[in-house]
Amino acid sequence: MRAAARMAAAIAGGVLVVGGLAGCGGDDDGGQEEQTQEQSQQESPEQEQEEQEEQEEQEEAAGDDGADGAADGGADAAGSIDGTWEPINDSPIETLTISGEEVETTGTLACPGTLSTENGETRLELDCETPDESRSAGTVELDPDGTHLIITWDGPEWGGMIDSLTRAG
Repeated sequence: MRAAARMAAAIAGGVLVVGGLAGCGGDDDGGQEEQTQEQSQQESPEQEQEEQEEQEEQEEAAGDDGADGAADGGADAAGSIDGTWEPINDSPIETLTISGEEVETTGTLACPGTLSTENGETRLELDCETPDESRSAGTVELDPDGTHLIITWDGPEWGGMIDSLTRAG
């Protein structure tokens, strides 16, 4: 019986010691954390202006003028998709070069074409000597991060071919 009482007392004492240590401030930073948070929340107008200018410079360098149309394949997309693109899927197009409203493809399906905007969509039409019925006209869309160009070709009611391209280089 005495052994059980001693054991209970030892356990109770251990709990008190451990409980007391928990309150002994391993997190005591002398209030520095609160000061740091307050300082970060009180940025000067000059710092905020600098950050905004830096962000604008980064967007300009990335070719993002902030216009929603360019990112979602809208009316401004034709200007933002200029360059040479290569398909990442099996396609008769080896490269697609866009310059303004003019388009040129190479590969098995090598022909000139044009870009136009209809109802807010950027459309591609190829003018091939030997037309490819599955890839003669379609809708062009630039993905939001500007790394992929997707062409959804006109086709049967259930949908046409889709080519996904990345910038060449």
